[in-house]
Amino acid sequence: MKRLRSTLLPAMRIERDSSVSLHLQLTAELRRAIASGAISGRLPSTRALAQHAGVSRNTVLRAYEALSEAGIVGARVGSGTWRIVPPVGVLTRADLFRDSHYPFGARRVQDPDGNVLHIHRR
Repeated sequence: MKRLRSTLLPAMRIERDSSVSLHLQLTAELRRAIASGAISGRLPSTRALAQHAGVSRNTVLRAYEALSEAGIVGARVGSGTWRIVPPVGVLTRADLFRDSHYPFGARRVQDPDGNVLHIHRR
């Protein structure tokens, strides 16, 4: 028998009579909780959060999906949903693979419109 981990969840304000949909309200509450540090690392399971917030599990799934699309959380089957902490000043594996086909010594710069340019040093 598995033991469930107890997670202290912050109070969430969900208004059923609001013109804003429940999943958007929940998404905003989760963003605030993550930004403030009230939720760090692993997020609660969809069932636990649905029970805590008084909404359906589908509402929680839609909120987690919105957070995932925004790059705030990531999920893997069997591993749960985790807060993504972007590295500061560190190259990611994706950066290395994306730039690996450019010659050694190529430098990336951006033009005023935000387009990435590669300048080759000789």
